[in-house]
Amino acid sequence: MRWDTEQSTSALNHLTSERPVDEHQLLRIPKSAEEVAFWCAFASVIAVIFSIAIFHIFFGAALVAMLVGRVRPRFPLIGLPLALFAIGTLIAFAFSEDRSAGMSQIKHIYLYLTLPVIFTTLRTPSRASLYFMVAAGATALMAALGCAQYVNKMHLAHQAGKNC
Repeated sequence: MRWDTEQSTSALNHLTSERPVDEHQLLRIPKSAEEVAFWCAFASVIAVIFSIAIFHIFFGAALVAMLVGRVRPRFPLIGLPLALFAIGTLIAFAFSEDRSAGMSQIKHIYLYLTLPVIFTTLRTPSRASLYFMVAAGATALMAALGCAQYVNKMHLAHQAGKNC
């Protein structure tokens, strides 16, 4: 029996119940603020595995795209407890005697927006599954690199005669 790529592609499209993806569509420039926010949020959540600074750049770009494009944010059910936690943090900071101790929490309070940004931009199951597949792949890659670094350091220590 011969392997027919057209038949397997139509079977895959039938199983996933999605339209076939045009190769030119993957490389096109985003046309709406919501698409820009999606790609920036997507990149930020993947970038946090590699670099915090790159995460901040992409996350800020996603926030700006959502604000400029007037994309209505969606909040998951945990949104209310998260908002209460943020308000509690601000109240505790306001009444703190040592403001420098709580400054790091205030600097990072915008990270509480990560959940609604991701929840808003990953609306469809295909976007969410794409995100989870790429995140799992990037995390596995970083774990493999970490293991390789560990093995290399152990090898160098043994060569130097150090006991580990």
